[in-house]
Amino acid sequence: MSENLYLMEKCLDVVPNRFILATVTALRAEQLMAGAPSLVETPPHSKPTSIALSEVAHGKLDFVLGESPAAAAEGEKEK
Repeated sequence: MSENLYLMEKCLDVVPNRFILATVTALRAEQLMAGAPSLVETPPHSKPTSIALSEVAHGKLDFVLGESPAAAAEGEKEK
């Protein structure tokens, strides 16, 4: 099995379905492209989507189903 397929399978153990996985990965990749630091060690020149998938697979990202990223951030501020 290729490394990317293994990573996808591992991600699906963390995220309930592939559509949510795609959304979480895309949002995190945007954050990485905007300059956010990586939460896992990756090889040099890794693409943002690969880094995001690796972060999901390693359980480094928190996400809340049914909330927009802005609503989730507001919830964190109130705590």
